[in-house]
Amino acid sequence: ATPIVRMTNGNVVKDSTTINKIICPQLYPDDKAREVTSYEEHLDAVLGPTARVFAYHHLLDPAYSSLTADLATRETSVVESAVFKLMVRSGFIQPGMRKFMNVTAAAAAASEPAILDVYDDAARRLASSPYLCGDRFTAADLSFAALSSPLLDLEEFGDLQP
Repeated sequence: ATPIVRMTNGNVVKDSTTINKIICPQLYPDDKAREVTSYEEHLDAVLGPTARVFAYHHLLDPAYSSLTADLATRETSVVESAVFKLMVRSGFIQPGMRKFMNVTAAAAAASEPAILDVYDDAARRLASSPYLCGDRFTAADLSFAALSSPLLDLEEFGDLQP
């Protein structure tokens, strides 16, 4: 999903990089702005789609229908929750979601090497610095963490993730 923010002046801003540059310009230090933006765009193009396909492939498995239903109905009305849970638990909605998002076993299998390549690159970068681009936290680190989250089972996520 594309992030969208309505600014206090009423303007609508789309795209996480654009939003970050407006709201948190300090995430793009002058001496590293080009590198940070380039790495962030690489992550958006590679890690974002592959992590989503890989995660959805597993979440849409019938064995996880209760988990999928619970995740998708947080903070929804009682009626919406009941209808969606019924559709998920009956297996009605998964084929459509798989088709719409092109989530197949082959796509999930193809995603894994791309994900591992991104993680290998991040490991190389982090071997010499605690940050992905330079000597401070940047949008590259934020993007890596956010786009990795569907793949991780971290206690700190609490209710936000399975």
